[in-house]
Amino acid sequence: YINYILVGLINIIYIVYLDNILIYFENLEYLIYIQLFINLVKYEFNIKKIKFLEFIISLDNIEIKASRVIIIRK
Repeated sequence: YINYILVGLINIIYIVYLDNILIYFENLEYLIYIQLFINLVKYEFNIKKIKFLEFIISLDNIEIKASRVIIIRK
């Protein structure tokens, strides 16, 4: 459903991996478009740091969880 709505915008304002969706944008025009299709109450906005697919994504950095690094080293 989300791929149909946001066709042409993958990796521009959102990332999808199976059923995990991360929507990101700086331009509020995208928010106006998206709110036509989704319930905005269910989502968080203006997040500076978020966990997504075992990664910790911030404005300046992308980190992998330390527990995942230990598993990879073994």
